[in-house]
Amino acid sequence: MARDAVAIYIDDSAIRLLSVSGKRAKQWAIEPLEAGLVRDGFIVDEPAVAARVRALWAKEKPGTQRVIAGTSGINCLYRFLTLPELPKSLLPEAVKREASRALGVPLEQLYISWQILPSQPNETRVYIAAATRTTVDSIIRTLKRANLNPYMMDIAPLALARATAEPSALIVDLQPAGMDVVVKMGGMPEVIRSVSVSRTSTTAERVGVVRQELQRAVTFYNSSHTDAPVADDIPILVAGELGEQPDLWKGLLGRAERRIEALQPPLESPEGFVPSAYAPLIGLVLKQTAGKAIEGYSRVNFNALPEAYIPKPRPMSELLFFPALLVGVLAVAAVGYMVFNSMGLTDALRERAAANDQLVVTLNASVAKQRQALEAEKTAL
Repeated sequence: MARDAVAIYIDDSAIRLLSVSGKRAKQWAIEPLEAGLVRDGFIVDEPAVAARVRALWAKEKPGTQRVIAGTSGINCLYRFLTLPELPKSLLPEAVKREASRALGVPLEQLYISWQILPSQPNETRVYIAAATRTTVDSIIRTLKRANLNPYMMDIAPLALARATAEPSALIVDLQPAGMDVVVKMGGMPEVIRSVSVSRTSTTAERVGVVRQELQRAVTFYNSSHTDAPVADDIPILVAGELGEQPDLWKGLLGRAERRIEALQPPLESPEGFVPSAYAPLIGLVLKQTAGKAIEGYSRVNFNALPEAYIPKPRPMSELLFFPALLVGVLAVAAVGYMVFNSMGLTDALRERAAANDQLVVTLNASVAKQRQALEAEKTAL
């Protein structure tokens, strides 16, 4: 049976919806937003955006309220941590302490998601991502106000890295009000840069910002991987506004003559569907639909939905309360039925015993009369 999933991503410029069944896109839509409703991923006017989401759902009818939500990568932080080998019970607290040290931001302001990576003996490698609490809370409140139920979440650039099966690539997603750049090497999102872009900037200015951020990301990666820098044959995969404008691609190149192409996700594209326009959402739905193949797209795949918003499993005692109550009621009813029947049987037995007693009295009287008659006959003889 094909796995269905619906993803929603709200950024500064639009609400994006993607519904898939298995590996095939079913529904897709983009609802533009006016400037100021959302700022750097934070939803400023929650009632207005929620109303737009409700209207989009009423129009597209994706068939479910359960969604995988994306959040902007702006102001998010990512780190690789190396810890000593620890028991699983101690690892969460150790990750929290080390994240506090590595991020340099009070954890009270962040939601931390993390995942254990393959490690050397006697150590534990962990990948962590931190999103601003205020931004994530505003998204979840807005979705719930729109009667949606977010059950999974991811940060947009992490979803972007998952949207292609290419193990190593420089990935760029340019949207009207922002952009994400991911240096993906060996299936790992090694470097991520997310920045705002002015909506009023010219095409040339926007391409210049993309080229600059690409160069910064590659330089940063190479500085910490001097033994294995980004090779010249690593491609640039473009999405968003750049996906359908190949005439602009050469403006992204720096020193290296890299192959540039539109990002091609592992998803069937019906007529009219432009995959590069929905790249982060494709990475979101793959969390649900890819199954065990998910690691072939990205080695990082955790649910970034904060624990506070994940429904708690109901206690076994609560689950068993109503069945136990029903059993108790039935038992009482059964006992009552048995008592009622036994009372009726007891009355019948009492009546029968009284009749037997009366029969005995009658028989005794009859025997006494016959004895008297015999005694009289004997005397006469």
